[in-house]
Amino acid sequence: MKTLITGGLGFIGHNLVKALDQQGHQVSIIDNTTDYGVCDSREIKSLITQRLATIPENVIIYRADINNYSDFCSIFNCVQAMALRKNMLKLRNFVPK
Repeated sequence: MKTLITGGLGFIGHNLVKALDQQGHQVSIIDNTTDYGVCDSREIKSLITQRLATIPENVIIYRADINNYSDFCSIFNCVQAMALRKNMLKLRNFVPK
């Protein structure tokens, strides 16, 4: 199944990506790689670099913000399922009825 993981480079997301890939799913990631003001930007860059090294090569990574309507819609058309961890209230307006 084609699956898009939002925040796929975060702690939970990158583990979910690896697990779904191992189960044979076609996985894509959308992540804006922000630190949300919680961590030092150098620390985030280091974490992202480490996580990118563990993500299987066949996983598609979109560096985009799901809160940006055009970014989200351009990616949303090519997935069959999504694992949403946050921004559910904002996304509700993006999902076709």
